[in-house]
Amino acid sequence: MQWPLIISEFKDYFDRDFTFGVNIPDIRDKDIQRAIGEASAIFNPDIYPDETKALAFAYLVAHFIKTDINAANTGSTTSVGIQTGRSAGSVSESLAVPEWALKNPMYSALARTYYGQKYLALTDTYAVGTIVVVGGNTLP
Repeated sequence: MQWPLIISEFKDYFDRDFTFGVNIPDIRDKDIQRAIGEASAIFNPDIYPDETKALAFAYLVAHFIKTDINAANTGSTTSVGIQTGRSAGSVSESLAVPEWALKNPMYSALARTYYGQKYLALTDTYAVGTIVVVGGNTLP
């Protein structure tokens, strides 16, 4: 994937996760574009290396699409709990949500979907403990 994220690349990457099309209930290009706008409001591309930036952003966009789908399906009145696993047929996957994510209101909202958890896992490496070194010296 390249940065900035292109809708066609998003569709290619998540082709098994979402049903894309032009009519509701399929995920439309305008749904992806709206999620890109939402994700852009909280995404800081400067903390990621070039090879990870688009992937982290794609998972954040997928998180917003999933929360929008959940809101549309429930009338946005139902609170969705934190998803810790998923399965399809004989394949299953689970993720443990770290305590630091559960204690932060923003991170705990992201932890409510599988995609948000993947975003947090990719982001944690770059966002926690980032240090910038600036060279210089002092005068005697």
